Amino acid sequence: MTSSYAVWGSTCQIDKEALRSVMAEVTDPILQQTTLELCVAVIRADFHSADSEENLVNTLAEHWRLVNPGSHFS
Repeated sequence: MTSSYAVWGSTCQIDKEALRSVMAEVTDPILQQTTLELCVAVIRADFHSADSEENLVNTLAEHWRLVNPGSHFS
């Protein structure tokens, strides 16, 4: 993805409807868990998690009913 935004926090924002649509496409519980774990690994890779990153992971976890939201970053 490319963006013309100068501030990282405002780049690549995912539209809520688009996110719901993508989440609904992933129906296999094993693939959901794997996707969540990979997202967390990517977020942790730079040793900094932005609020938007945490919100995304928590939204995924809540939607797929996988784990207690917020527990990924404690």
